[in-house]
Amino acid sequence: MRNMAGLVLMVSSCLAGGIPAAAQDFGRDGGTVTVRTENYPRPPYSGATYYIYEQNEAIICTKLEVCNKFGDCTTSYKSGFYKDDPDIETGKAYGSTPPVVITPSKYAKHVCLMKYSRGRW
Repeated sequence: MRNMAGLVLMVSSCLAGGIPAAAQDFGRDGGTVTVRTENYPRPPYSGATYYIYEQNEAIICTKLEVCNKFGDCTTSYKSGFYKDDPDIETGKAYGSTPPVVITPSKYAKHVCLMKYSRGRW
């Protein structure tokens, strides 16, 4: 019954033009889940892209995608923050993107989240 009251409140609030704060909390523990990227060059003519998944400024997991000049890519997933040795030696990332919010309906499409979420959602 409590869930129904919350649903009614959320629907009425959305119809009134607002998005309730509870609808903005995507993870079970109350924080939005975001993903940002960092790009590093890999010789010759290759690149590494790190997809860093975060919630409440804590890193959940890191997806590493390394692609060669022909577009052939390998992907790996690590719990928490991870950076491969060649990229540590490179230093600062050559490019990055700001964090983008992942909505709950999209969680299942992100392997890293499903693999390392520990049942959060």
